[in-house]
Amino acid sequence: MSFTAQLKGAEGQYKLVSKVVRSICESNNLNFETVWATISNRECEYFDRHFKRYKRRNDPLRQVKKPRTAFSFFTQANRNEIQTKHPNLSFGEVSKLVGEQWKNLDDKSRAKYIQLETEDKARYSVARKEVMDAMAAAVVVEPAAEPVVAASVPAPKKAKAAKQAAAAPATVAAEAVVATAATKSKKTKQSAPAVAAVAAPVAAETAPVAKKEKKSKSAKVEAAPAQVAAPAATEASAPATKKEKKAKQVQASAGKQ
Repeated sequence: MSFTAQLKGAEGQYKLVSKVVRSICESNNLNFETVWATISNRECEYFDRHFKRYKRRNDPLRQVKKPRTAFSFFTQANRNEIQTKHPNLSFGEVSKLVGEQWKNLDDKSRAKYIQLETEDKARYSVARKEVMDAMAAAVVVEPAAEPVVAASVPAPKKAKAAKQAAAAPATVAAEAVVATAATKSKKTKQSAPAVAAVAAPVAAETAPVAKKEKKSKSAKVEAAPAQVAAPAATEASAPATKKEKKAKQVQASAGKQ
């Protein structure tokens, strides 16, 4: 089974697989080409060329010509002349002669080609900047995310219970008034709107009473000891009043006699 299609899809995957296979072959004294043939029907050189071409095609700066060196300008100017003088030499031999002439140049003759190299580098930097600026302008700027409105947090159960307890006296009083009004309406044969008209003002009055009851609770707690002491005082004074009544009755009977 060949995994050529999968390896061509991602360069990182290909490099990882080839590295693992090489490590296994080295540790077990195996032939890499033999083991690699079981993975892909293509050699590693094929994948290297494939990814190199892929990078070149997708390079945004591929349209910008790379800067040339001083030696490149010298070769362009003198290669044809050397080749015409030595027509029987091969391409490599002509290149060797060009290199020797470059080494033998003095600084004054070489300065001309160095100046061309400097100008070409400036040209490349300007062209590269234009391409990069165009790429940056083409990027779509995403709109800023809208602020997330925090959801209203429900009141705790204890707070709800406290509110219900505070409103309980008012609701109980209102229900009692409505009940009494309903019983009266049966006797007097009043209609339901009349009952509601009677109950509405009373319910409105009992609503603030519930709030006042909270404040009066603390006052009642403080007044409790005094209320406990009051019955004791009345009980102590009760025997004295009975004796006085008997004494008055005896005096009244003695006066009659």
